[in-house]
Amino acid sequence: MSITPSGNVGIGGSIANISSTLYVDGDVTATNIPMGDYANMQYNTSNGKFYYDNSFARHKENITNLHVDFNTILAARPVQYTRPGTPGRIEIGYIAEEMEALGLLQLIGYDKEGLVENFNYEKMILYVVEVLKDQNKTIENQLEVNAQLQQKINNQQAQIDQILALLEGKIKE
Repeated sequence: MSITPSGNVGIGGSIANISSTLYVDGDVTATNIPMGDYANMQYNTSNGKFYYDNSFARHKENITNLHVDFNTILAARPVQYTRPGTPGRIEIGYIAEEMEALGLLQLIGYDKEGLVENFNYEKMILYVVEVLKDQNKTIENQLEVNAQLQQKINNQQAQIDQILALLEGKIKE
């Protein structure tokens, strides 16, 4: 363990690498972490820092609408896999390189060398919600078309019934 003149603490590695209040070179394990509906923690593999994700506008700048093809997410290939060292533990998910190839670049994280590192499942919900909105519009439009067609069918059935009543009257005469 090292402490810099400014009071930053480093565990493992060289004192020259200590650039944060707490710098850890190696595995970090936390136990007895309380559960709750708090801000999502995120880890940036390119700089090794932890962040929390927030949604309030006061901590955002240059807010604009996102203009991408949200339907691209529909081409994602779900997979199951194991990780090296844990062959008996089957996990499910997506392959980050495949998601990058689909063009979902805003959902991809990169390491220090610029290589694909992870896929942001939490932000993927944004794409899913937009796809659901589009599908809901389609359903609403189809319901309206169906209602119009049903009205036409009802009108045509009424006309058929009138014609049949006239024909039956003529046949009886």
